Amino acid sequence: MNQIYNSLLMTCPAGKKAIGGGGGTGGGIIPGDGPYIVVNEPSIDGSSWLVQTARATSGYSALGGRVICADVP
Repeated sequence: MNQIYNSLLMTCPAGKKAIGGGGGTGGGIIPGDGPYIVVNEPSIDGSSWLVQTARATSGYSALGGRVICADVP
């Protein structure tokens, strides 16, 4: 099945690491179609956070997110 994806990558300021984050979607949600959050994770190097949604058909939806960045020893 083909999927339509929407992604949001949130980057921390230089020298800081993503210690938390998340996102949500709203508008145009259709039961059985979505959009549904399929990725919600930090980058491998910890410098950013990625939230991604997928749905089966095109349609309007909004994707928002937040990343918590901090100095990590």
